[in-house]
Amino acid sequence: MPIRKKPLSRDTIIAIAATVTSVCALIVAVYQTKLSREQQLNSVWPYLITYEAIDEHQKSSLMVANYGIGPAIIDSVRLVYKGKSYRLPTQVVSEISKQHNRGEYGMPWSHTGLGKGFVIPQGQVFTWITVNDSSDNAIFRAETPQIKSSIYYHSIYGEHWHSVLNDGSEMVVPD
Repeated sequence: MPIRKKPLSRDTIIAIAATVTSVCALIVAVYQTKLSREQQLNSVWPYLITYEAIDEHQKSSLMVANYGIGPAIIDSVRLVYKGKSYRLPTQVVSEISKQHNRGEYGMPWSHTGLGKGFVIPQGQVFTWITVNDSSDNAIFRAETPQIKSSIYYHSIYGEHWHSVLNDGSEMVVPD
C-alpha cells in the first residue's frame, strides 16, 4: 500500500522561509562585520622608512619618516655595525669614533631617542642620528652603508611591521 504524503501547511512553509531568511541575514551580518574590520585595519597603516639624507652643507643624517596612515608605535630598535649588534645609535657613533681615533666621545653628534613606546605620528619626519662636525661627518657618511638598522613597530590596532636600512633592500616588510 502506497504511503500518501501530507502536503505542507501554510504555517510550515512560512516557518521554513523565515528560518532560511534568518540564516541568510546572519551570514550577511558576519560578512559585513569582517569587511568593516578589514576597512578599520587598513585605515590605520603606519609606514616607516629609514634613509640617509645629505643637506646643502654635506652633513649626513639618518632620518626616520612615517609616510603611512596613522601613528607608528615603536616596539624595538636593532642596529648592526660591522657585524656587531647595538641597542642605541649612541653606541654606534661611539664605536665609529673609536675606530677612527676620535676617542669614544670625539665626534660631536646628536640623535633622537627611538625606543619602546616612542610614537611617530603620521607624516612625521625626524632626524635620528647626525654628526655635526664637517670632518667627522665625512667619516660618518663613509661608514653609514655599514650601519644596518631594523625598527620594529605596530599600529594602534596591534598589527606589526619592521623597517630596515642597508640590508640589501629599502622596503618595509610586514611581519
